[in-house]
Amino acid sequence: MDRRRFFLCASGILPLAAPRFPAAVEPLDEKLEKGPGGLDSRCLGDVVDASRFPSLAEAFQQGGDIFLPGGNYEIKETVEVDLSKTRRPGFHLWSAGSATIRHLGRGPALRLRGSHRGTAHPDSVNTSVRDRERMPVIEGIEVRGSFEQDGIELNGTHHPLILGCLLTELRHGLVLRGVNRNLIVAHSHIYHLDGYGIWYDNVSLHQSVVANNHISYCRCGFYLLAGNCHDIHILGNDIEKGETSRIKNENIEGLVRFETRGSDTEGVVISGNTIEGHGNPGSSIELVGVLDDPYRLRNLIITSNSMNNSIPDYSVVEIHGASNITIGDNAFKNDPGRLIHLKRCRGFTIHGNCSVNRTKGILLSDGAEQGSIQGNVFQSAGPALEAAGQLVRELAVTGNTFHGDSRADETPLVHLAAGPGEERSDIVLTGNILHPAGKQRSAFYAKGVRNFCCQSNVVVSPSSAPPGGDKK
Repeated sequence: MDRRRFFLCASGILPLAAPRFPAAVEPLDEKLEKGPGGLDSRCLGDVVDASRFPSLAEAFQQGGDIFLPGGNYEIKETVEVDLSKTRRPGFHLWSAGSATIRHLGRGPALRLRGSHRGTAHPDSVNTSVRDRERMPVIEGIEVRGSFEQDGIELNGTHHPLILGCLLTELRHGLVLRGVNRNLIVAHSHIYHLDGYGIWYDNVSLHQSVVANNHISYCRCGFYLLAGNCHDIHILGNDIEKGETSRIKNENIEGLVRFETRGSDTEGVVISGNTIEGHGNPGSSIELVGVLDDPYRLRNLIITSNSMNNSIPDYSVVEIHGASNITIGDNAFKNDPGRLIHLKRCRGFTIHGNCSVNRTKGILLSDGAEQGSIQGNVFQSAGPALEAAGQLVRELAVTGNTFHGDSRADETPLVHLAAGPGEERSDIVLTGNILHPAGKQRSAFYAKGVRNFCCQSNVVVSPSSAPPGGDKK
């Protein structure tokens, strides 16, 4: 099919020039010798050319393999595809990256609605989902709006894939609602939005992979709100934020943010990403569960990321009301805020992280217990490790290198002391290198700690601070 132009209207596309097809079928080898020249249905089987239909809605409801030729396609209402009623099984919408769906109305530009209401277990998958609806694919499409519309919404889908798409100038990029299973989002650009890049909106979703995407200049890059979500993998992405002419600092919420509101959320892996906030408000990673029930948000792995973001009122990693947490082998860039804050978390390990020139390091507060802090290297202008609030207990701090900074105030490098009405108990501080600096007068302060084991630490004392710690 020859390249051609289109007149764009709300109901679909009207070709300005009718496509020309050869009258006879050419042998495959002769076709290949001619090189690229548009879509040829003889070579690609039963591919639907969406531009030959009066509207995108009618074209997409054909199902099967759907090609959207290069061009701009304006719509004024959501194109909704009922996966259970497509004319052909399956749904694969694709372009070579040159097709733009421009949404001028309200709601999502494209909504895929399936009939899956079960789990990921094969016995819960109905016949329509198994034979007709499974694995809907959207590939190589740009969706653009005017910052009042959403890009793509998935509801009731099984094995959906979003691949190589550009979602830009929208409210939210990709929205998950209802029941979905086994999602993959990969190799896409989600850029310059008023709202959330990817939004898990009270969705029931198990097994989701968000990998190798670029997500930037949104109110929040990845946002989970309530729902029932298990096995979330956020891997190898570049997630950044920044103030724009539309999004001011006070409206920026963070980069990866979970607000579970008591829902059951477990099995979260955030690994191999660059997560950068460029001095804007919000945390790089903020996971908020239920303070009185830390087992509702559980099994969290945050490893091998490069992160910055924090300003003085925020932590780079902020976790509340969670259990079974691993934070390891992350590199933190130079920022003035706190590194990690765990509030009422149970069962955690913080190991192998590296950070220099931070105001504050790790804060454990209000019921942080059963934890290990091991093998970290921090240079900090405030306490590298601080305990606060009513209860901190069963904590092993071993093999770390904590170095103060010339800007440090008088707070000890490791501050574990208990205040009035607070409990500090069962704490081990051993095998660490502690080097206070600036105005710090002691390497550690552990007044009021019961069952405190402190041994085999190396305290390097600068001329401005006396050697040793204060256990009284």
